[in-house]
Amino acid sequence: MQIDEDVLREMKSAVFNSGVSPARSYVEFFAEAMRWPVAAFAPRTVSGISHEVTWLNGSVIGRATCSTSDEAPEVKAAVHPLTSVTRVDIGSTVRDDGLSPDIMRSLTVHFVDGESLTIDLTKFTSWMQREQADAFIDAVLDWVVAQESE
Repeated sequence: MQIDEDVLREMKSAVFNSGVSPARSYVEFFAEAMRWPVAAFAPRTVSGISHEVTWLNGSVIGRATCSTSDEAPEVKAAVHPLTSVTRVDIGSTVRDDGLSPDIMRSLTVHFVDGESLTIDLTKFTSWMQREQADAFIDAVLDWVVAQESE
């Protein structure tokens, strides 16, 4: 699949937005798996060598991960049709810094094959990534509401 250079630059800037500078092959893999641009996404830098992104695009939801370890570099993705969602659980943790408490949401999407996908805002250390993840949770909840009204 040939991907437009502008699309790759846009996707790299949006998804790898916390100082991670992945090899081009990782960026291409993510763009192909996600079918960039997407409706909503939640990028997360797991460590200096590991990054993941969860996305919602049309009738699919997915997660791609890359680990750039010298020993065993790995890139993988799982894509699920939204029709395979059996339930969505939402939870929260309250963070109280003494000034004002913050509600940090989490969302778990369960699939018919027993797999699940979780987004937990407490795991996002970057403010920008946490905001994107929060918007992703809203997009999934909007999808659930739309399904109930059909």
